[in-house]
Amino acid sequence: MYPGIALRIALGRPGSALMRITGVRGRHGRSRGLRALAFLLAASLTLFRSGTAAAQQYGARIPANPSPANGPFFALGFGWFDVLGDGFAAVDMRVEYRHHSGLWRFRPWIGLEATSDEAVYGVGGIRYEQPVGPLVILTASVGGGVFADGGGKPLNHVLQFRSQFEAALRLGEVSRLGVALSHISNASLAEQNPGAEVLTLYYAVAAGGGPSSRGVATGGPESSPR
Repeated sequence: MYPGIALRIALGRPGSALMRITGVRGRHGRSRGLRALAFLLAASLTLFRSGTAAAQQYGARIPANPSPANGPFFALGFGWFDVLGDGFAAVDMRVEYRHHSGLWRFRPWIGLEATSDEAVYGVGGIRYEQPVGPLVILTASVGGGVFADGGGKPLNHVLQFRSQFEAALRLGEVSRLGVALSHISNASLAEQNPGAEVLTLYYAVAAGGGPSSRGVATGGPESSPR
């Protein structure tokens, strides 16, 4: 099944509208851009369904307001730089530190990113996490930092800004597996703003345990000390 057909089936009319907005229709329906969007959608739906099925299978109670953070996280990412572009695709690798303290659900993060084309990006910002059921976490984040393009795609300014959407599945209380799509651009600080999209698979592990979150991942009661 072509990705364009899968996207239409999955989203119906919104899917067709999304294809028109992104310009991935007709002969472009088989482009890697649409494949990336279809993959992100499929991965997000799979994470949500897996989390919901696991909760139902094991009798987990969905809390009214589960805490999305078990503690600070170290996240490792591996993906595809310039996934929606042409001619500058590269392997993308990331390491991020995601702090657990913040204002309400707004929490800081900092990271280092590098590509197989020797581009390097030091970046930091804030993120917002929203749990969906007991096992799925949706995260929106924004940030900015210093970028060196190396031998890869020129983004035309040393300052670059990143926006990202991530869907992740809790693997127990101390780790997560997620998929994310991010956009990097110079926010029109330069005359030309080509930008780049990055599709990333993340694995995150709690650093040092952080605050106890037993019962959060499954919605069960807090364990009593013995």
